[in-house]
Amino acid sequence: MKLYIMRHGDASAAQPGQKDADRILSAEGEREVLTNAKWLAESVQNQALDLVISSPYARARNTATIVHSVLASDTQELCNDVTPDGVPEQFISYLQAIVSHHDIDAADGRVLVVSHMPFVSYLVAELDHRVQPPIFPTAGIAEIDFDVHSGKGKLNNLIIADHCV
Repeated sequence: MKLYIMRHGDASAAQPGQKDADRILSAEGEREVLTNAKWLAESVQNQALDLVISSPYARARNTATIVHSVLASDTQELCNDVTPDGVPEQFISYLQAIVSHHDIDAADGRVLVVSHMPFVSYLVAELDHRVQPPIFPTAGIAEIDFDVHSGKGKLNNLIIADHCV
């Protein structure tokens, strides 16, 4: 299946007394996310995503909402395992279970995870041991061929707003 791992867009600066989890996207972050959401829609040929898993942090939820405005998803879930200090190995086990629970096609499924640095980098490296943890720009999307049964994957692309590297 295709697994898309996305870092949230650029976030607004923290205000005095504001919790990190409450920071929302900046205007630039909204633009970045919209640009990459359009790329994602083209990549999946405008077919709905089977599942979107998002961090409960406001900027990740904002990112998932913008992606959903461009590309529908069958199911959306918040997951505390994909916060900045999440444990990739633990999340991969959760991902395998949730894909099975939602009966997502292991060959043709499409799942998006919206999270934060450094979690997104460590998750990519845990899935594909051939790569070092990549530095994700804001709104960056890693496209991975994910084998649900083995919990391993192959990094295909890292998409940055307006171009692919």
